[in-house]
Amino acid sequence: MESSETPPQEHKITTHGGLDIVDTDDFFADPPESIGTIHTAQTDLQTFQHPMSSLKRGIIVGFWTLSLLGISYLITHYARVRTGSTWFWIWTISLPGLALLVSYFSTEFTAVCSYVGDLGVARFTMTKARGGISKEEILNFSDAEALKTTTTNHFTNGVYQNTTYYYEWQDPNGHTIFLINGSHRSRNGPPKLLTDNYYFADGARFSWNLFKLSDMLTTIDAGGMVEFPTSDFTMAVGKNSFNIIHPKKQLVWTLDDIDEVSLHEGFITLKSVKFAESGFFSRFLGKGKLTFPYSSVPNGELLLMLIEHFTGKNVIPGR
Repeated sequence: MESSETPPQEHKITTHGGLDIVDTDDFFADPPESIGTIHTAQTDLQTFQHPMSSLKRGIIVGFWTLSLLGISYLITHYARVRTGSTWFWIWTISLPGLALLVSYFSTEFTAVCSYVGDLGVARFTMTKARGGISKEEILNFSDAEALKTTTTNHFTNGVYQNTTYYYEWQDPNGHTIFLINGSHRSRNGPPKLLTDNYYFADGARFSWNLFKLSDMLTTIDAGGMVEFPTSDFTMAVGKNSFNIIHPKKQLVWTLDDIDEVSLHEGFITLKSVKFAESGFFSRFLGKGKLTFPYSSVPNGELLLMLIEHFTGKNVIPGR
């Protein structure tokens, strides 16, 4: 008799942006066992890529340096810049120097591969030549205490330039133990280029949240509290508890006292009628609102997830 059971599906690993991994992708370092089951992996090295020869690299660097030196000479000659003057040296040194630096570093052999697992993440860097790893970075989630994230849109004269992101994992002492940062040019969402390093950061964030949320729920189910410190006060969340702790005083409330939660333009706002009656805390809580920068709260996303989980209230995009 044939079995009607469906055979287990093999776990498919994609790139951090969800693309298929192809045969020519060269993962020159294996993921460490400590980061658990791998969900996504990515490399910017292909099997057919090799370091540029020293001769070819030297020709390229020399060509661009001498070319810019010639352009500098023409500029100083036709602009009648006096030989030996400050502007003479600025033109004759800055342009060729810039060409030398850009051509040198742009032709340097560098490759990076990275992994996101359910217990951690890893990133490996290879430079100058194949066969050796120049930098190995491994984050085991069990060694971290918090994730702090900052995303900033930059403008010049009102015109959007780019978006920078900063994902920093800290140990219990507040020291940075892993960092993913970079920039892209997508103002209202993730970058369209699915190989962008942003997706490594976002995948690591998602995996961390799953890991840490499970740990936090275990603590709360056992009757404990999970703390979220800011520079002015600390918020503590329990199964139906929401406390605001200050060195001079403490407010003990329930999660039901929170009427609304919103996140808008990088600020978290908690609304409650009780906030206006808080006495000592009124300087923080104002007219029924507690507002603080999202980036100032370690594990800020997990704070919102716990409030949603225990209250059933969804986080509202702020108005």
